[in-house]
Amino acid sequence: MKMKKLKKLVAGILSAAMVMSTMAVTAFAAGENDTLIDQSRDGNCSLKVVKYEMQGNIPDDPAGTGEANQEIPTGATKMEGVGFTLWKVADLDNYYTSAGIALPTLEEAKNKVQEESLTPIDGGEKLTDENGEIPYNNLEFGIYYLKETKPSANTISTAVETLISVPMTNVDGDGWLYDITVNPKNQTVYAGVTLKKTDDAGKDLPDSRFVLQIKDGTTWKYVTGNGTDGYNYSGTTYNQDVIYTIPAGGTTFSGLKVGEYRFIEVSAPGGYIMDGSKRYGFVINEDGSITAKDDAYGITTTGDKTAVITVPNEKPEVDKTVGDAEGNYGDDVDYSVGDDVPFKIEVDIPSNIAKLKTFKLTDTMESGLESAKEFSVTYYKDGSVTDIGLSRTPVSTNNGWTLEYSFAEGDMTKLANADTIFIEFKATLNGDAVTGGTGNDNDIELEYSNKILPESDDEGNPNEPGTPTTSKLTDKVVIYTFGMELTKTFNGATPAEGYTATFDLYREDANGSTTIKHENQDVKVSPIGTYTTDEQGKITYNTSQTGNQDKGFAQGTYYFVETATVEGFNLLKDSIKIEITVPYTTTITTTETTTEKDQYGNVIRTATTTTSETTYTEADPTTEAPVYTFTVDNSEGFELPVTGGMGTLLASFAGILLMAGGAFVFLSSRKRKNA
Repeated sequence: MKMKKLKKLVAGILSAAMVMSTMAVTAFAAGENDTLIDQSRDGNCSLKVVKYEMQGNIPDDPAGTGEANQEIPTGATKMEGVGFTLWKVADLDNYYTSAGIALPTLEEAKNKVQEESLTPIDGGEKLTDENGEIPYNNLEFGIYYLKETKPSANTISTAVETLISVPMTNVDGDGWLYDITVNPKNQTVYAGVTLKKTDDAGKDLPDSRFVLQIKDGTTWKYVTGNGTDGYNYSGTTYNQDVIYTIPAGGTTFSGLKVGEYRFIEVSAPGGYIMDGSKRYGFVINEDGSITAKDDAYGITTTGDKTAVITVPNEKPEVDKTVGDAEGNYGDDVDYSVGDDVPFKIEVDIPSNIAKLKTFKLTDTMESGLESAKEFSVTYYKDGSVTDIGLSRTPVSTNNGWTLEYSFAEGDMTKLANADTIFIEFKATLNGDAVTGGTGNDNDIELEYSNKILPESDDEGNPNEPGTPTTSKLTDKVVIYTFGMELTKTFNGATPAEGYTATFDLYREDANGSTTIKHENQDVKVSPIGTYTTDEQGKITYNTSQTGNQDKGFAQGTYYFVETATVEGFNLLKDSIKIEITVPYTTTITTTETTTEKDQYGNVIRTATTTTSETTYTEADPTTEAPVYTFTVDNSEGFELPVTGGMGTLLASFAGILLMAGGAFVFLSSRKRKNA
């Protein structure tokens, strides 16, 4: 009798508690109002699984009750996408009777499922919905085995598996529960990564574009979503929806689950070079720590389960300057026609040059410049000249020159040993030069690959092998020249037919080979030429004219010396001093534009447009017409008598009269004296 009571006591204890501490479901109690099982509910019972996760240790309290309104631990949140499978492993016929037969153990249930290949309830694994729930309806009375068959990747505690009695006694032990709710909980871990984009100087860049992928076995899947609304880790197609645009300052991907990830760049802003062959991989470990997967860059840990990945971008730079007569270089200068104008070009080489397919310089000169010559190409590393074993000479064209580096010939690999290309050359300012106005432009253009693509297929990488697109950078300088127009008049009037005058023109030059007088002072000058006025009395030194008189002048001091004039008119007694002083300012403006995008909005090509604007800062004739105009007048001189002419006879007659008068005065004075 005592043994039977003991068996009943043991059976009662087994029916009062469920296996699996994580479920903490109190099972096998008596009905709510009726201590006997309602046989009409057989085949009409339900089980609801509500899955929770907790970051941190799972508390022992509160214990599960099997009821829908049971208390949930603070900090627990529902989980979507977790898989469970439910099997019926025994009927209730032999249990909860006076025979006191022991309930099956968890291990026995697992073995029976495997050995007898039991069919799961509802046909197989079911996933929790957005509310973390899985419903099982129309269940028969029996003992069921519930197993978590697809845990969250972030789960670091043991996957849930337990036995459930349907029905089960309530927590008070005075009734039966036919609709049961179980709340399995897992301890999980999440981490956050911030992706930042900078230039090579560390300045934040906006509008770069990346994809984020997670490794699923041997396949890479696209990650979409965010830390607030949650992530989808199952994307298989590259499209607009899987691209993240990274603003200045970066984007934080918080709440990422445990796994192996990689960022891949698909578009770079503003002419920067996108390296689509590079994978920025990292691993979120089970303890929440984050480690770099690739050795090509580092991850900066910023706190518990957080890190920053900084992706630098580079682009080349090109700067063109023009030198003046004193060796100073800038954006603008003025020269005389016929002068050789010196230019310098400095190109910053990106450190990833070895991977670029295109790197080409094109210099374009307006018609007022010609004969690019005296080229020199020098390579620098850290401010010092370096020999990189590369000899390239620009190829002259009709309106400039080109300098192209060949990837196929290994030029890019050699360029990687330098950081700067320094080019010097000269060009001659010719008679087609624009006088004054907006000057004469000389442009430089650098065309280069703006993408680095994989050399071969890289499974899962949206960037495919091929010929990369290019971007263009430009810069320019301006060369000015000015004109002079001399008008010769005679007694203030337009010259009569055949009236001309001739002038020598000089420029003041401290090192000049000639000395002239001006205001009775010696002036060192260099001769420019000798010119004769035309039928309108003009000498035009202006590049808008044609013929030998075409001439443009740099700013400076000039002297005209008249060497011949019309008969009967006086030569100018002194040289004429002309000072060309034109205060001008040139504003160079570079505008960057995106010239092409792909179907996903990624930047394919960019280009810069460089323009110049000239401002003359003082009112001056060159503002309206770029020519200095001035008038030189000749006046008639006194005419001397011609030898043997009428003048001579008149002079002789006057002399006779004077002699006769003198004799008369002399004789008259003697008579008065004798008397």
